[in-house]
Amino acid sequence: MRNLFFANFARLRRDRGFWLLVGILFFLGLANSAFGRSSAAEMAAMGLIRNTEYFYFSQTPYLGLFYAVFLGLFLGADYADGPLRNRLIAGYKRWEIYLADWLNGYAACLVLFLAWYAGSLPALWWIGPFESGAYGHLAYLLIGAGFTGGFCALFVFVCSLTDHRALMVVFPLTVWVCVVLLGSGLYDRLNEPELLGGMAYIDGTFRQIAESPNPLYLSGVNRQICQGLLLFLPSGQSLLMGEVDLKFAASMLALSGVFIALLLAVGLTVFQKRNFK
Repeated sequence: MRNLFFANFARLRRDRGFWLLVGILFFLGLANSAFGRSSAAEMAAMGLIRNTEYFYFSQTPYLGLFYAVFLGLFLGADYADGPLRNRLIAGYKRWEIYLADWLNGYAACLVLFLAWYAGSLPALWWIGPFESGAYGHLAYLLIGAGFTGGFCALFVFVCSLTDHRALMVVFPLTVWVCVVLLGSGLYDRLNEPELLGGMAYIDGTFRQIAESPNPLYLSGVNRQICQGLLLFLPSGQSLLMGEVDLKFAASMLALSGVFIALLLAVGLTVFQKRNFK
């Protein structure tokens, strides 16, 4: 498997599409820092103070989109153009090929993550240092590495289901949209207030409305299930990171490992039984 990893890595270094995505993410991070600087100044003028993390990580939920594009293009060349069949003919085991694809994809996506992270660094000068301190800073990095590995495991599995190059680009993007919508839906339900009421603007005046139970509020077992699913999904973790909500950081790290292991196990099982043309 080591030979496969280094062969993929050598191809990755020459991949212009990959380096283009690295450059795009770096400049998106830089633009995000500049936008955060102006937003922080405007909010401060209105009396609203937000910490640097709020602006720094606001674009985190969209990183999965770039992972999906990269892996669809990178693996599409292997599956559709013949290198995969050549490796099977050369005697490499299927589990070696699959794990090498995931390891290379994970390493590449970590580079994409770090490119965006590095591009956002000026926010530390323009807005201010992290309020979470060194340990909080490390927690954000670890959570980012965790959901990046989860997205890679998911997209490598999705790509292994077909050898049609166009579909290998469409499938990961479609799955990314689905898991993002699922994560957003779970997050919105979990943030529903327990009671409805308070002040409301009615007929030109503000009136006090009596509080009543919110039918959309989740409680008990249902809330625990939705909370666990949100922490389990890489899209949910990236969303929580974007909302600067890491009170379950330890659980997120543990569940990232479970998600990766589960998807790799399912992917290896399916990959072993696939017939390649």
